[in-house]
Amino acid sequence: MYQDQSRVDRYSNFKLLDSIFKDKSYNSYLIVGHRNADIDSVSASIILGLFLKKVFRVKKVTYVFPEGLSSKTIQILKYLRINPNYLYDISNEEIRKYQVAFFLDVGGSDVLGEAGAKILSSRDLIKILVDHHVKTSFIDRFNVSIVDTSASSTIEIILDIISRYSPLTWLKDKYMKLCILALYLETNFLRYATPYALKWITFLMREAGFKFSDIHKVIRAEASFSEKLAYLKALKRMRVYRGNSIILVITNVGAYLSQVSSILHRIGGDIILVYTDKKKQCRVNIRIKEELLQEHSIDVFRDLLKNMQEISYGGHKTLLNIEYKGKVSCRKFLERFISSFTNYLENALSTKFNEISI
Repeated sequence: MYQDQSRVDRYSNFKLLDSIFKDKSYNSYLIVGHRNADIDSVSASIILGLFLKKVFRVKKVTYVFPEGLSSKTIQILKYLRINPNYLYDISNEEIRKYQVAFFLDVGGSDVLGEAGAKILSSRDLIKILVDHHVKTSFIDRFNVSIVDTSASSTIEIILDIISRYSPLTWLKDKYMKLCILALYLETNFLRYATPYALKWITFLMREAGFKFSDIHKVIRAEASFSEKLAYLKALKRMRVYRGNSIILVITNVGAYLSQVSSILHRIGGDIILVYTDKKKQCRVNIRIKEELLQEHSIDVFRDLLKNMQEISYGGHKTLLNIEYKGKVSCRKFLERFISSFTNYLENALSTKFNEISI
């Protein structure tokens, strides 16, 4: 069994969390993920919920995923035959039936959705945040926060915490596989995996009898017709720019922004911007190679978002999701945003991006 108790003990608020776990008067928990929850948020939530029920015999655990799950997460859960019952929304009256609320992989209020915001606003709950990337001001809204920016995923932190109390003998193979897939995807196919993440993957793969070929079988499962159509539309509409040896790709689709940007990133794009410009839905997904950020010592998203208003956003150093809900039309917002983004890149990277034909 892989355990690293010393890492958990280094968390400054762990003793507070420990006292809550061991207080038997707390027997009703909410576990909240972010909007359109990804595999990291969902796996961390499911595993924490199982831990509370199996190890501490908590009677009532309810998952809340505002606006549901991402399409990739749904695909993985379906393959593993995991069907978590969860709420899209929750009333204030229902919230009052709970004592403790965990918020997992929720880096800021922008990604909470209405349901998450209601839970966070409740004065009757003990609120606990566990995350690997978070806005500093957001932490103050919680009674307990376990934030480890050196971790590569939230599921990594959750596994470290629960192994402090018990060997994972109660964890069925399908849930071990869920953790493996979450660790693998959240670390961008192990590219950004920490030594702790690698140790967890090694342990879980051995215990579950899960091979790398099995991982790729799941994540490369046949896309739906609408998803494949989105990929083809993105390729048809994309504009490609070159600045020195850096490739910038900009395209638009109606859905599957994250999947499209991931594919374009994997096949050669250094910087990917995918947007949708529907009247009632203005969203942007951006991916940037970490090597570029390190080479030029820049934090693109921090600098870019510094003075922006009327948007909600989430992500981390190399990935950003934006949703615009302002008064200006979506088209005008996108024109301004893309112009600001490319101007920033040209200044930060000391290059000029010119469109090229391919």
